[in-house]
Amino acid sequence: MHIHARKQPHTTTFKHPQTYTNNKDRELIFHSHDMRHFSKGKRRKRQATYSLWVFSSLIWCSTFPLLPDVGLYLTLVHTCTQQIEDPPKNCSVEFERIIDDFIFICFFAGNDFLPHMPTLEIHEGAIDLLMNVYKKEFNKLGGYLVDMSRIGEEHAAFLKLSRVEKFILAVGAYEEKIFKKRSETRERYLRRLIRDNEDAKREEVNAACYSDLDDENTSDCTLLIKKAPDSKTLSVLVNNVSATHAEIEQNTKDLKNELKRCIREKCDLFKSGDFLIDKIKLGTPGFKERYFKAKFSVEGPTDIECKRKEIVQKYTEGLVWVLQYYFSSVASWTWFYPFHYGPFASDLKGMGQVRVKFEKGVPFLPLDQLLSVLPPASSHALPKAYSQLMLDEQSRIFDFYPQDFEVDTEGKRFMWQGICILSWIDDKRLVAETRELKNELSENEAIRNSVKADSLLVRSASKLAEKFGSLSLDTNLPCKLETRMSDGIGGILSLCDEFVEKPCLDISDNKKEDSVLCVYYELPAGSNHIPGLLSDVKLPEKFVPENHSKIFVDNL
Repeated sequence: MHIHARKQPHTTTFKHPQTYTNNKDRELIFHSHDMRHFSKGKRRKRQATYSLWVFSSLIWCSTFPLLPDVGLYLTLVHTCTQQIEDPPKNCSVEFERIIDDFIFICFFAGNDFLPHMPTLEIHEGAIDLLMNVYKKEFNKLGGYLVDMSRIGEEHAAFLKLSRVEKFILAVGAYEEKIFKKRSETRERYLRRLIRDNEDAKREEVNAACYSDLDDENTSDCTLLIKKAPDSKTLSVLVNNVSATHAEIEQNTKDLKNELKRCIREKCDLFKSGDFLIDKIKLGTPGFKERYFKAKFSVEGPTDIECKRKEIVQKYTEGLVWVLQYYFSSVASWTWFYPFHYGPFASDLKGMGQVRVKFEKGVPFLPLDQLLSVLPPASSHALPKAYSQLMLDEQSRIFDFYPQDFEVDTEGKRFMWQGICILSWIDDKRLVAETRELKNELSENEAIRNSVKADSLLVRSASKLAEKFGSLSLDTNLPCKLETRMSDGIGGILSLCDEFVEKPCLDISDNKKEDSVLCVYYELPAGSNHIPGLLSDVKLPEKFVPENHSKIFVDNL
């Protein structure tokens, strides 16, 4: 399957086939190397990857930064459940089910595998809006959006797409209001910025005038006195040198803070005057047509509708993929979202008719994975033969690694929010090249690039190491771990039949203990997901500070 890069004036997040690793990693790594080379029209972006609970916790932190505990976040969601009135007749209000739905609807506000939709921005209160709509529309939805007890079933039976469609279209009803408010906020900020810049220029002119007057009134004699310190002054200077040594740590901290401030100011497109003219003008008549033309290179009612349906199909697949990834496993190693931008919430009509089916595929080998995400500046992290695929202009995949590329900052304030324009990786082309280089790898490199059994390494003094003594080298029969005897680790152990290499880096100076045991480790068989609390769980006391509860309820 060859994946073509669309030649567009603007692009978004990089999606790469044959890997579950966040394909924005490639964009992020390119960004980190090229920040020092930015210029107009060349912006970089950063993102982060979160596990399930960290993901939901950070989302809540963005709305309630003062809340220190995940239990508080869950209590606030519990407050929302109590406000759901008149639930559908076929279901009761269950806190654990609402938690599952909450995690899912947060995907619409942004996740690491799909570009976020223009409708929702977390800093504009997107989470509040999603929860508010969910609460108000719960009865009309007909029930919960997800059923994680069916996570292992085929064809995305665990996601009620018809209900999801009703929900997101209800969110889309707020689009025009959101875009209007966003535009007004932007214009108000720019006007204030222009006014502040004019005031700053006047202050600079006044300061320069006073400086000239001071220079004219300064006599040559005074200058000579300043240039010739006496012995007392020299003594003070020497003491200051000693004082400086005592203040180095504080000065270094101040320098870092000032550097951070300067970089942030440099990255502020509004203050630097590098912001792009808003050509889409979200919320004004014809904004969808302009959006599809600029971001998807299509225009005209027929072509736009055709592209919209294609986006709905792929975006829905992406939601299913992400949900299954967080709750169960990788649905497909080859699937990726083939567009650079997300849809409007109001454009997700037809989700209920989407049929989702994935091909499992296989993941990349480790070095192929690095080739798919690293920029040329990180080629030193690869074996020499592999690095030349990035650096040699005669390489047949040299086009995967552009030294310079356009970045879309339209509608963005900061440079790091820009969307990198990176071409799609053709997995077949990449694998075809690396397959020819296998013989050029050293023995150690070949081992590191192979698919092997998982290994478990423990200190010889640990409780778990005692279990290793029951393994027989003669029979090498697998041994089942009991969680009560192994600090909660379950699985199957067997003896290694090969020597375990030391790390490729010299860390001998940092090692405090060199007595480590290694065995092969196999994960225990999976079991059905339980979308609820276990019977013996101990719940913390529900407590929300009055001010936090009021903020949450008011926002809903």
